[in-house]
Amino acid sequence: MLAKSVEDTTAIKIDTTGFPVEFINKDLQILDYDYSDGAAIISRRVWPGDANVDGLVNHQDLLNIGLGFGRMGPLRAGASLSWEGQFSAPWEQLTPGSQLDYKFADTNGDGLLDEADLTAILQNWTRTYDLPGIAGAIGEVRDNNGPPLYTQLDTLFEGADIEFPILLGTAEEPITDIYSIAFTLTYDPKLVEPGSFDFHLETSWLGDSPDELMMVFREFPDQGKVELAISRKDGKNLSGFGEIARGAVTIEDVIFTIREEEQFNLTFEDIVRLDAQERRGEVRETTTTTVVESTTQTVNILSEKLIQLYPNPVKSDLWLRNLTNLEIEQIQIQDLQGRLLLSQKELLNDRLSTATLGNGLYTLKILTKDGIIIKKFTKNQ
Repeated sequence: MLAKSVEDTTAIKIDTTGFPVEFINKDLQILDYDYSDGAAIISRRVWPGDANVDGLVNHQDLLNIGLGFGRMGPLRAGASLSWEGQFSAPWEQLTPGSQLDYKFADTNGDGLLDEADLTAILQNWTRTYDLPGIAGAIGEVRDNNGPPLYTQLDTLFEGADIEFPILLGTAEEPITDIYSIAFTLTYDPKLVEPGSFDFHLETSWLGDSPDELMMVFREFPDQGKVELAISRKDGKNLSGFGEIARGAVTIEDVIFTIREEEQFNLTFEDIVRLDAQERRGEVRETTTTTVVESTTQTVNILSEKLIQLYPNPVKSDLWLRNLTNLEIEQIQIQDLQGRLLLSQKELLNDRLSTATLGNGLYTLKILTKDGIIIKKFTKNQ
């Protein structure tokens, strides 16, 4: 017989036909192969959705699709999204770091890496198969160094629909050369209405959505976690800091018993950050804590649309336009740690000076006799 190795694929010419054949590796594991016209093609099969070949379909598989986005290769004969190993000819195009053939990222087998390949991830999420000796998997490498991945939360109220920013890096700790990121967001499931998490990328500094970005996420209500991944699609790194996504969730109603408030934590963990060359970068895990208060209390959160804020980001003066002539009693500015940096009782010509603030993200609280308006702004001088 003749054998020729190409990446993880070997072609073997067999002269004798009509008898059963098995191929095993040095660990005595039986290998997959296709046999036609006297040729056996030994190749690792594609399991639709497992783009990084770690034996598990989840959000991290988006990263390999992003790395090869737009690449083309051979069609997968008889391709489907069914959860079974499917033979595919090698593309002979490899991911830059883990050296995996891009055929695995072509999850739907149409010969093109694009958003259509996300469907297999969504359909087969959490499915596994036995594949020992994996070379390309990202694995459970964890660090707690580098710029933070975090959010900012104000006081919450039971039954309320809230939005929260997902922030990566700060003015003091910016991100250098990022292409994609995957992470898990954990929370106390008893405080959140099941199935209410949603996310969008319209405010992301990682790129213009949907032209430059793609995302997958899945909520696991019973486990109190969301798995989410974001990737660029053009092969180019970016550097910066600030909001990379915005989340929304509904706080559970009637969660109180004896206490009038509950502590609420959002934790970012299991973070994988890659550049366009598939090199890992450090990101710090964080937990943000606030409280959920009973709606029997008297604080009234007003719509942020009642006040226009511009420009945002701001360099010097921040202009506030009071659209409904609310009677403003006090204006406060807080940093991400909730520290009060500015407090004043009135505006001068509808203008607020930010001269004493450094670059970064801030919370503006406008207290009126009818309630509180809470808005975010960025100082970028």
